[in-house]
Order: sequence, then structure tokens, then C-alpha cells
Amino acid sequence: MRHNYKPKAITRVGFAYQDLVAAETLLEFYRYPNKYQWVQVEASDPSFRAVDDVVACRADGRFELTQVKFAVDPDNPTTALDWDWLLAKKPKGKSLLQHWAGPVTAHANSGLLASASLKTDRKPDAEFSKALKGSRVSYSKIPANIRKRIVSQLGSTGTAQKFFSNFDFVHSQPVLEDLDAILWTRISSDTDRAGWALFQKQLQLWATQKNWPHPDG
Repeated sequence: MRHNYKPKAITRVGFAYQDLVAAETLLEFYRYPNKYQWVQVEASDPSFRAVDDVVACRADGRFELTQVKFAVDPDNPTTALDWDWLLAKKPKGKSLLQHWAGPVTAHANSGLLASASLKTDRKPDAEFSKALKGSRVSYSKIPANIRKRIVSQLGSTGTAQKFFSNFDFVHSQPVLEDLDAILWTRISSDTDRAGWALFQKQLQLWATQKNWPHPDG
């Protein structure tokens, strides 16, 4: 599906996509109120940093951590889910993989990690696909030259293996308009279009305002 987004509106569209992914978890909470203690959008707890777009605390106290990445044109090879994108970094910065590995391995080591994932409409390229088994990367299938870069960034083979054994790459997700339509079908029996629009508006407030909804967000 070819997009018709205004160039200056891309950031806004990316946040809208992130909100829909959050809505997916919130609708799950609505349907199954005993599944979670709470759900946060744009969680502010620093222990979740970099995998904090959607954080859900399960009834048993373990966390579901979700990071969302939106591609303007997921069919364009330049926006593929590939190793170069995951490992790219500026001289004094960190790569996506480095940002994600810290909180994911920390929560895994503490026993408080239920799941951690990237949700994206990006599509894996051929090389990345070869390392995937379902939504998980099989460490042994990563090319040796890529493993070397990963270990260099994450510090050790053990840390790299721990991360990949606990992280899901949920790729090729529906584009914005399709995801909105899918979620609408899940809630349409409970509300009308105005109610769905109001829910999405409230979700924007929850994502941007401290302690919202009251009392403590």
C-alpha cells in the first residue's frame, strides 16, 4: 500500500502508529481485565528505557516490554529490518541493539521479564530472515562477521545470547491504516466510531501527560 503522507507529517504519523500498537495492548486489557495490573504508554521508569513505548505489568508482576518502529514505506528495501539498521550508531552514540539489550537483559536476569519485543511494519531482508526462527533470532545462524559486531557492541557473547533468547522481532506488521481497521473490528461491537476516536484521543493524553490517567498514570 503506497502512502500519501505529507513529508512534514512523518513524525506525527509515527506517533499515531505507536499509539495504535499501544491500543492493541489496552484492548487486550479491556477484554481480559485480570491479565494485567497496569499498562503504561511511554513509560517513564528509567529501568524500561529504550523498550518503553508500551509496558504492561502482568498479574504475576512480570513485564511485557514493547518498542515500536514505524517505516514510512515498509516495501522500500532501504527501510528493511536488517543488521545494518540495528547496529548503526554514531561515534559517541549507541545502536538500537545496544539500547534494547541493557533493559532486556537486566529484567531477564531479575526474573521479571515476561516478554520483550520490537513491533514494526518493517520487513526483514534476506540476510536477517535467515537468522530468524519465528520471531526470535537464532544466534548460531547469525553470520560470523555480524556476530563479531554484535559482541563488540554488547560486550560479550553471553550478553548477546541472553538478549536474543529473550527478544522477539515482530516484523511485517500491518501499516497504519490497516492496523486501525483491524483494531476497530475488535472493539466495534462495544462502541461506535465516536467512541473509538475518543479512546484514541485519550490515549494520546496518556502517552504525553504525567500521571494521566489519574491518580498516578
